[in-house]
Amino acid sequence: MKSRGFTIIELAIVLLVLSVMALFMVPAIGRWLDNYRLKQAARGVVSDLQYAKIKAMSLGRLCTIAFTSTGYTIFDDANNNYLQDNPDEEPDGEKTLKRVAISDQYRHVVFDSTRSDPDGVDISGDVLAFTARGLPMLTGGAVGMGSIYLRHTRTNKCQRVRIVQAGRIRITEY
Repeated sequence: MKSRGFTIIELAIVLLVLSVMALFMVPAIGRWLDNYRLKQAARGVVSDLQYAKIKAMSLGRLCTIAFTSTGYTIFDDANNNYLQDNPDEEPDGEKTLKRVAISDQYRHVVFDSTRSDPDGVDISGDVLAFTARGLPMLTGGAVGMGSIYLRHTRTNKCQRVRIVQAGRIRITEY
């Protein structure tokens, strides 16, 4: 006699094995997702810094990033004073190019204030601009460099986005 399929017992055993495997995989998937969110946040910050750099080069003037304790704003700094004057008002307003709230955009990710008081941004005055040549500058005209520290609140894993004098941007774990 030829067998034409599976018995109920065989199907029940397969489902039981799959259920047990899934039970053990759920925590691992959760940890992976948390790490993914942190890395994605760091990549997002790098991408936004690169965007500001390229925008400054294409406009031929400063493009400034102003950091707060919860995020940052990128704007076209038409008068090169590192402040956003009359945002989005025409014709003299300095246009907001991008606004990011870290914890809203990346779940459970915040600036790590334990690494750099008080806000997790180790950049003098919390303002960085890129010149038309793509170089980072601080207020007062000093060559810009510094770090942005990101932390996942559930796993306490951290990423550092570092800007060096030549305008290079790197991500490292700490």
